[in-house]
This record gives sequence, structure tokens and C-alpha cells, in this order.
Amino acid sequence: MKVGGEKSKVLEWSEEVRKAVAVEKEAYWDWKQDQESEAKWEAVRQAKKVRKATVQRHKRQVDQKIVSRIETLHSKDPKEYWKQLKALDPMQHTSKKLPDTMMNDAKEMVCGQKEVEEVWAKCFEKLGREECEVGAFEEEFAERVRESVRRKAGDVDRKDDLLGLLDRPIQREEIDRAINKMRRGKAVGIDDYMNEIFMYGGEKVVEATWKLCHKVFQDEKYPKDWARGLIFPLFKGGAEEWRHNPLKYRGITLSVLGIMCLC
Repeated sequence: MKVGGEKSKVLEWSEEVRKAVAVEKEAYWDWKQDQESEAKWEAVRQAKKVRKATVQRHKRQVDQKIVSRIETLHSKDPKEYWKQLKALDPMQHTSKKLPDTMMNDAKEMVCGQKEVEEVWAKCFEKLGREECEVGAFEEEFAERVRESVRRKAGDVDRKDDLLGLLDRPIQREEIDRAINKMRRGKAVGIDDYMNEIFMYGGEKVVEATWKLCHKVFQDEKYPKDWARGLIFPLFKGGAEEWRHNPLKYRGITLSVLGIMCLC
């Protein structure tokens, strides 16, 4: 049942809601048999008011259950915490579920989980590769980057300043700036750490992050997970059948927050 318009979230009916809807329908069809009756039309209006009030009461009860669950999850499971929190959003979000069938390099549709995963793996292997033949690599943009690097490398004064800046130890102010640039409500990576942990974790969290990044820089070693990322396919838009073509997706990589602070 949709509440509050076309874009509202869908609620599962409770027994109380079902009864209120049934009473409203019965009153409506009773009035349809005798549309001249003011009493029967008033019965329809009253039944509609009762149904609306019942739905709103049910919605508040559902939201309260979600809030109660969130309160127990806040410090235990950040991923589930945000999932439950977003369930309170009154707007119905478009499903981002990926298709169960995808088209492989041979233009054949595959449906098994292993086969579909192989399609995605092969597709994302081509991202950013110059030898890619599907137009996913922007040679013009790459040349601008190369030219910028050559220009900066040729500037002796700037080169010396740049090397000095890059070789100095990680400063606490740099970590502060990195955390201040973070935004709320962003998706988490494989570490399951959300930005809000760093944004609102307090002085000790910032201090620990700085010490970790400083040690990584000094030792020139970093956790293995920092080299990994979660690639999420984002549909570029277009015809519905394009959803089964992996080349119609943009790969968004979700990195761990540690490497984001360091970089």
C-alpha cells in the first residue's frame, strides 16, 4: 500500500489496516448503488478518514520499530545502522539491484552467478587501459594529464618545493583537512567504516588516524586491505535492455577510509 503519493514508500498492511480498507470499500460500493443518498456518502467519507488515520498510525508504529532497532545497532554494525536509518526516508528509492542476466563478450546472455561475476570481472579489467577497444579510455584526457606532469616536472623551482612537500612527515593538519572534506551518508567500502565515524568520533579518533597514517608513511608499508576496493556498477541510463550490457555501466570504486585520509 502506498502512503502519501506516488513516490512514497510501500508499507506492508497490518490486520487493522486491512479491516479499515475493507470497510471503506464496502461503504463505497454501497453508495454506488444509491448515489443520491447523503447518508451513504457521509459513511464513505467517515470510512475514508478512519482508513487514513489507521494507515498513519500503522506507519508511526513501523517507524518506531525501526528507530528502536537502530538504537541497538548504532555502535555494533554501521552498515546495518545506515540501512535501517534510510528505511525511515519517506521517499521510495528506485531499486539499484543488478540484473540476474548479463551479456558476455560473445554477445551471449548468461545467468549463473559465477558466469555473471566473470562478465563483470572482465568488464572492469578494461577500465583505464589504453589498449581497451571499447572507447572506455579517454586518450585526450590522458594526454592532458601527461602534459601537466611534464610541465610540472620541468619547473625546477616547483619541483624542489613539490619534493620537499611530499617527503615531509604526515602532519596532523593534513588529517584534519581530509576529515573536514568528508561528507555524510556516503557508501562504505570493504572496511565497513562510514565517514561519520571520523567526522564525529572526536579527538581520539582523529589522533589515532593521524598516528596510523604517519606510521604507514614512515615505514612505507600499508595494510593489505588498503590496496583493495569495492567496485560498484552504476548504470549510465538508457533503454531497459541496456541494463544487461556491462559496458553501459560506470564502475565506482569505494576505497577504505584509511587510504583516503592518507592520500
